[in-house]
Amino acid sequence: MLDWKNIILQNPWWQGKEDLEITKIKNNRYSIERKQLEIAPNKIYLIKGPRRVGKTIFLKKIAQDNPNTSTYINFDTLLNIRSSELIKTIEHDIKINNKKIILLDEIQSLKEGCLFLKSLKDLNLLKDVCVFVTGSDPRAIDACRQYLIGRSEKKNIMGPLTFRQYILTILKKENLKLHDVILNNHINLSEDNTLIYEKYKLLENYFEEINKYFYNYLLTGGFPETINSFFEKNHISEKYYEDIVEKIFEKIDKQKSIAILRVLIDSLSNQIKYSTIQQKTGYSQDVIKSYLNTLSELLVVFEVKENQSSILKKFYVKDPFIIHAITNFYKNIDYFAQSKELLFNEQKLGVIVENIVASHLHNLYNLDLSYFNVDKKEIDFIVFKKAVEVKYRNTLIKPNNVNFVKDYLILSKSVLPPGDVFVENRLVIPACIFLSLLEVPRYFL
Repeated sequence: MLDWKNIILQNPWWQGKEDLEITKIKNNRYSIERKQLEIAPNKIYLIKGPRRVGKTIFLKKIAQDNPNTSTYINFDTLLNIRSSELIKTIEHDIKINNKKIILLDEIQSLKEGCLFLKSLKDLNLLKDVCVFVTGSDPRAIDACRQYLIGRSEKKNIMGPLTFRQYILTILKKENLKLHDVILNNHINLSEDNTLIYEKYKLLENYFEEINKYFYNYLLTGGFPETINSFFEKNHISEKYYEDIVEKIFEKIDKQKSIAILRVLIDSLSNQIKYSTIQQKTGYSQDVIKSYLNTLSELLVVFEVKENQSSILKKFYVKDPFIIHAITNFYKNIDYFAQSKELLFNEQKLGVIVENIVASHLHNLYNLDLSYFNVDKKEIDFIVFKKAVEVKYRNTLIKPNNVNFVKDYLILSKSVLPPGDVFVENRLVIPACIFLSLLEVPRYFL
């Protein structure tokens, strides 16, 4: 049964008070600002993303900025609610209390949550209202989208910050001049290398500063809490590593998931077969495929395909902090110290950077992203006939020439001498500068 007192407790701004979580983050060194969404009637925003990326804070900030016209409901803390009761409550809130913004947090925790949303829309209760819906289980958001097709729904993703989002957040406080240069310039892989080179030159002299923050990103990933913990204490507490793992696997078998993920992490940047994962974990290929599909739906891992083979696969992890957390979980060690030690290994460092590049390219290009491996010729990534090679090492290796590739973008560890940066159809720029300029998908918050 729905107790209205619980709703009141979730909305302290109704009584002129500030939410405790919002009060807490005010003391953070960096304020994580997400893309703002237009508040307009008859709109439903569906926002999916993993735990700990800031979805709840995002909704609470909207409510705090609009205290008299907003209602926030977190379904994680409201158990055994009937949808019929909730519909009546929201109908009263809209018609009697004149609420214009309804914020529904963690919709997967409401039984038949998607049907509940459809009912609100079909009953014409939302024609003058803007609705924000979040889900830490992206499958619930995708299901709700199917229920709401043609009903003014907008799909958005809130994931860990991309490196561009990350460095813009940091620089807004630390170096406003560099912040503005990056903010006013971005690249995408449909552009000619000449145009990418021109934008790179704007940042070439800032390489040392950008690279410093990139190294930090390799440790913190894009999770708001780990970012602020690192910059405030020069350390990341064990609780953040363990909490990320616990939250990711709260609805699936943790032991099996970690075992499969560790095999993938050990094979990052390399091709792998399901039979290899089976051999190393002892799980059947059907179980492995099922878990990989679930982990993909949960935005934890993704696959980059090789067009010539359906057997050989490359898997990557969405965020570097997840790699550190999975690698060290269940081990009686200092998580943060172990993460730093990993980055001292040039080969492993290069693999982590390739993983980050893969994740950023997958965000933007997904189905247009592939890799090439034929006759001992391999290219890390191909997008729009542009080859992207990650050569994050002290000695640069010339990439393989492939007939169908128009031009090559090589992501290096450092700045090259002027004569080596742009030769024929090959452009070499530091990975950190490339990622700082790479545009953020429009549907990312």
